[in-house]
Formats: sequence, structure tokens, C-alpha cells
Amino acid sequence: MKLSGLVISLISASTTVMARSAVYMMSSNEQPLGLVDNKPTISLDAYSMVMSQLTDTADTHPVMHWKDAYQQQTFESARGVWNNRDAWLHHDQDDVFTSKLDSILYVMVSGVEKPEEIFGEPTFYVTENHGHAYKDLGNDNIKSVSESGRRAEKLSRESSSGEDYTEKFQQEYGNVFDLSKKPEKSFAKEIMNFKNILTEAKSNGFSTIRVKGLKTFAKEYGVKSTQYTEGERILNELFEKTVIPEFLDGENRRALVSIVFTPPKHAVFRKRALPEDEGTCYKTEEACINGTSSCSDRGSCVITENECYSCQCKSTSYQGDSCQIENVVGDFQLLFWTGIGLIIVTVGSLMFVYNNGGGSDSDGIMMVPQSLPKQD
Repeated sequence: MKLSGLVISLISASTTVMARSAVYMMSSNEQPLGLVDNKPTISLDAYSMVMSQLTDTADTHPVMHWKDAYQQQTFESARGVWNNRDAWLHHDQDDVFTSKLDSILYVMVSGVEKPEEIFGEPTFYVTENHGHAYKDLGNDNIKSVSESGRRAEKLSRESSSGEDYTEKFQQEYGNVFDLSKKPEKSFAKEIMNFKNILTEAKSNGFSTIRVKGLKTFAKEYGVKSTQYTEGERILNELFEKTVIPEFLDGENRRALVSIVFTPPKHAVFRKRALPEDEGTCYKTEEACINGTSSCSDRGSCVITENECYSCQCKSTSYQGDSCQIENVVGDFQLLFWTGIGLIIVTVGSLMFVYNNGGGSDSDGIMMVPQSLPKQD
């Protein structure tokens, strides 16, 4: 029982460490990344609080209505980032009646395995790793900024004109992808459309956009595939050469770019229920091996009835689409009920002995008298 409890605690602790997203905050083209020495890891609510402070909407933030204990915890977490703002907020705040920033671009990039390889060291980390949570945060900021009288909107990942950017993509980045395939074509259109909407974003008080092409590559081909590696390179070039410099550029312009990189998979440990999804469909064995890290070295990639490759785990105790979850419930149940059985047997035995041999005048076990000594 103690061993199972230890295993559960270790797994829970390890998933807590892995389950975080990297956040980058930039407000100057001269700003080098990674200036914060002790990069804090904060909650999603604390990050939301930091964003509301930047958009001058902190007074209407829901944290003001939370219970004192959690409210104080959120304030303390957000303060850890805000106190280091000199490393990433390069705009003087001389007039308290003037908005801190003219414009904020909030970018969510899903499916990033190693953010540091794309963009260097982050400004801080956030414990939440689900993309939809950051999408909700963006929508909340759009609402609060709009209610304050400034323009805020969610930018579309697809071109509203329906223009096909694939040819322009090849001219700029080369023939790195087979654009006849849907994942590659979708990624190319997403990248080129992003570049074309920067002017629109600069005129807004707050803008959000979500990039999902890298997540699609991770799902279809794996994080070690050529497509995924090239996607990382192109994103790095997109942000460093286009998005950040163009959005921040402008005389006396007070702007900030906040980029969130969320991981391709969510670390989940289930104590009871087994995974209900049917797993990821990989088109080739190589994609399956790359996408699952060889089934976490706990199985092998085999072809299924629907002509997809998926992991076949070595043991039923391994679960998940890449055998990444070790089910310790069976061992726990065995140890638990074995322990209960031993307790019942032991207590029953003690009660039997007590009831049958502990009484003075009660009916119990007949005591055989000792034989009298012989007399001459």
C-alpha cells in the first residue's frame, strides 16, 4: 500500500512538473530574451491577472470577487512576474492616467515540444498546458478591453479573401513541404495569413491569434519528423524576422507581444478510468515511432484494421495512445484487499481465542487438570 501510494505521488509530481507552458513577453526590438534570472512558474489565473494589469482592466478582473485566501495567492504569484517587468516592459509609466500600452498582440502556439529550441529562454512559465484555457483567457481580455472603449478582436487564422498563399510560401521558405498534403498546405496558409494581418493587429488595442499548424504536424508525423522540425524553424523565423519587429515598430509606439507555447500532449494520470479515446492515427510506422517515442519504450507500432499505425503495449498495465500511462490501480487493489484480508483473519483469530479461552466461569475450552503427585 505504501509502495503504491509512493508511485501515485511520484507520477502526480512528475506530471505537475511537465504540465506547464512557456510564455514570452516582448515590448522592444532591442530586448534580448531570457533576462529574468529566476523564471517563475505561475498559475493561469496569475497570468490572467498580469494581462489585465497590462490592459488596464485589473479593476474589473474576477479575482476581485474571489475568496481572500485564493485571491491573495493569485496576487502573490502575479507579483513574482510583475516585479521583474523591467526585463520585458520597456515603456515608461510616467502618467498614471495614460494607458500602459497602445496595443497588445497575444499569440497562442499549440503543439510545441521544446519552446527553448524555437525561441530561447521564456520570460516565465504557466502551469496550465491546455490550449483552450489560453483561448478563453484571450476571449476574456477581448471582452474587458472592448468594454473599456478600445478596439479588441480575435484574428482569423484563415484568409478572409480566400487567397491561396501556397505559392508565396514556397517563394519565401522554399520547397520544404509537399503542399499537396492537407497538413502542410494548412500550415503554409496559416503562416502567410499571419504575416498579412499584422497591420490590422497594430491598430487594435488588443488582438489574439492561435497557431495550430505545429500541433497538426506533431499529431500526423510526430515531433521528430522532418515536417515538425521545419515547422519549428519557420515559426522561429516568422516571429523573429516579421511578427515581433513589425508589430513593435513605430515612433513612440507602446506595444507588447505575448506568446504562449503549449505542449503537444497533455500530461494526464487517471487513477480509475481507462483512456476512452481511440488513439492517434499515424499513417506510417515511422510517424508512429517518432510521435510516441517508440511507444514510450513500452510497446511497438503495429498496423490496425483502419490502416493506421498505433501502439500495442507490452502489458495491460500500460495504457494511453503511446503507452505513456502506467496503471497502478491493479497493484493497489491487490495489495489493499490482501491487507484487508490479513487484518480480518488476524482479528478473527484473536477474537476466537479470547471468546474461548479467556473466561473464568464461562463455557470455554476445557482445561485438562494436572495429575496429582503419586503418594506412597
